[in-house]
Formats: sequence, C-alpha cells, structure tokens
Amino acid sequence: MLHAYSVVLHQHGIHLNDLMQEDPFEAVDRIGNVYDLSEWFRGKTVQVTDGLKRHKQGLYRKEIEKVIRYIKNNLSKNISLAEAAGIANLNEKYFCHVFKKETQKSFTEFVAELKVEQAKRLLGEKGAKVFEVAHQLGFENETYFTKVFKKFTSLTPSEYKRKIV
Repeated sequence: MLHAYSVVLHQHGIHLNDLMQEDPFEAVDRIGNVYDLSEWFRGKTVQVTDGLKRHKQGLYRKEIEKVIRYIKNNLSKNISLAEAAGIANLNEKYFCHVFKKETQKSFTEFVAELKVEQAKRLLGEKGAKVFEVAHQLGFENETYFTKVFKKFTSLTPSEYKRKIV
C-alpha cells in the first residue's frame, strides 16, 4: 500500500515523506495489530488524498507549500520565522504577509495548530505521557505545551487524554 501511495504521488511530483509527519515505514513497523494498521492506513489514505487535491488545486504558492512540508516533517523542531522565510526564499516581513494571506493564519499559529493536532494523535496512543509528547513536539516545557494545547482544544492535554480513553 505504501508503495502504491508512493508511485501515485511520484507521478504528481510529490514525495511520500513530504505529506507524512513521520517515516511511514517506521510507523508501520511500530503498529502492533491488524486493526490499528487498518486505522493507520485509513488516516494516511485521507492524508494522501488531501495532499493530491491541494497539489492539483495549487492551494498554496509553491514557496508556502515548501515551508508547510518542512514544518510537517520537522514538528519536533522549533522552527523560527527566519528559518521558514529562508526556506521560502523571502524576507521575513514579506513571508509573514504571504503566509497569512495563503493560510489565513499567522506562521506561529499555523505551527502551533499542527503541533497540537499531532499531540492529540500521540496522546491517543497507549502509555503516552504528556511530558514526553511535549518534548517530542519540541516544546521546551510542559507548562507552555499545556497552554498552547488548551488554546486550540479548550482542554489540557491530561483532560484530553482522559476524555479519549
């Protein structure tokens, strides 16, 4: 299935790893049962389909697409505005303007929202600990992670974890 995804995406000039937030082959190796594998593939099918739709529609300018792919592939890093602007090959002020125009969100808000979405997935895994998820997503401390998480979900990570279990 991963090979099929890869072939279809390659035909459109997209690399599989550009759409996925983790190495798909490592993820499949970690999955312990057929049900979880089926759910993982269902989610990735949606992700690949959405990626193809955005690519075909030209949803974002190429520079912004490149930055978004970089962010998704590096959620564990604290990506600075300067670094993102450099990836887009734009000065910071213009990058902020273009990014907001294209995504309807500030760069900081966009990154935080992606990290919270990934945190929700990670917190849903058995045995996941809040401080480990925070660290894995590049948050320097659990308090700040909790503040950002609550901004987007209205719940603390611990409340969210209890709610989904």
